Amino acid sequence: MIKYKPDILGNSIPSLCIIHGILILCLIGLSSFMASLQWMVIIGLLFSPLLFVFFFNCINNPRFCLATYATYSFFFSYVMRYLRKDGLSIGLDILVLTLFLACLLSLRKKNIDINLKNGLTIYLLTHLVWVGFVLIEFLNFGTTSEGMSRSLRSLCFTTTFLLILVSACLNTTKSIKTGLKLIGVFIIIAFCKLLYQKYIGFDDGELFWLYGLDGARTHIIYSGIRYFSLFSDAGNFGPYMAIITTVYGIIALKAPKKTWRLFCGVISLMGLIGMFMSGTRSAMIIPLSGLLLYCVLCKNIKMTILTAAVGICIYVFFSLTNIGEGNEYIRRMRTSFRPSEDASMNVRVENRKEIATYIKAHPFGAGIGGSIPKLWLVGDRYIEGTLPPDSYYVSVWIQTGTYGLILKIALICIVLLRCCWIIFFNIKNKALRNVLAAFACGLLGIYLNGYAGEAIGMPPTDFLITAMTCAILNGKNLDKQLQPQEAFI
Repeated sequence: MIKYKPDILGNSIPSLCIIHGILILCLIGLSSFMASLQWMVIIGLLFSPLLFVFFFNCINNPRFCLATYATYSFFFSYVMRYLRKDGLSIGLDILVLTLFLACLLSLRKKNIDINLKNGLTIYLLTHLVWVGFVLIEFLNFGTTSEGMSRSLRSLCFTTTFLLILVSACLNTTKSIKTGLKLIGVFIIIAFCKLLYQKYIGFDDGELFWLYGLDGARTHIIYSGIRYFSLFSDAGNFGPYMAIITTVYGIIALKAPKKTWRLFCGVISLMGLIGMFMSGTRSAMIIPLSGLLLYCVLCKNIKMTILTAAVGICIYVFFSLTNIGEGNEYIRRMRTSFRPSEDASMNVRVENRKEIATYIKAHPFGAGIGGSIPKLWLVGDRYIEGTLPPDSYYVSVWIQTGTYGLILKIALICIVLLRCCWIIFFNIKNKALRNVLAAFACGLLGIYLNGYAGEAIGMPPTDFLITAMTCAILNGKNLDKQLQPQEAFI
């Protein structure tokens, strides 16, 4: 007599039988549609068994579902570029729902290590405060219906659940190590695509985006080509690679095992090359500020002196010398240290003066999804337009005003300070402290980058921020799983 173990739902019917049943139904459907030659339906049926098996694995393994979300988030912009369809972000919402269902069902397992209580953090609390403020902003007359819809779906639903679920899943040392490996694989793929763009050229989808959708205006410029790999644009690609440079570089400094030092060192180097080739000057603040914070968190005098020396050398190289001026990437990055010589920065400053004038009369901003009108002189006539939100914080400023911007920055500071407190005072394992400190350094850098860039609110950077923050806030639980001198990676 064959005995079956109960499945995750507690039923005695084996999961394999369910899968076989679905496969049979799909084959029956396929044969019936073959006669009418409905090829789109046939293709859908051919792939439906694989999708079912994939969905079944997501339901049975929340961390596999989280890895799927991370993968889709990383390649989301790449998929958008080639399918050229709206509404693909619904896939992220579906995966969040699937992850939520998977976590709920997993609670019935006796050997469960998924704890939804881990999601009740100061990160969630600050997010809910911001959600409350945004809901109040709906009363602003400038708020658009599209802005309301996007906020309700993305901010109130998807992000809220994601903060809880990511914290629930990233609560073991194994999950952190797996996450570092997975992101490393993503970076290798993105770096290969970067080399393809550099030495072979742009493909049809990229050429359409550059010349059909006006991407060339900001990416093929007098100082050279700004490469963007798999990302939506160079402004998103550069900061992401800068975070990778910072995080993996710091981990490589003190990783106990040679294999991890080599792996993280290579990934960090790829990130550094990608950051320079993106031509995103504001990304330079990420490794510089990260090194500064690491001097405080590392709790090691020698390492503090070393990182401080590296940071000073980088600053002196770019700010006080002209070494490497013949290289287009170094030359472009150097302008970020000399803002008075940067024409685009001067334009931003003038635009922000006009924004400030508008905000004085509208302290709560133009409303969610709203914008500030402006007449632009084109040739000999004026054209109606709006003032561009040239960075994440400027976008928040325009939509929610001075009060919203102050609140947003205050909430970010609260979360960062809490993360630093946990790393400095609550983590006893040195290897784990180094990894979490690397995460905190990356977070500080990307939040500072928000002054001049918009990567904070764009995939996959937004998910990386969430994952690193949740991992740090789970630091106490992770530390309990390790001995003080035990090698973490």
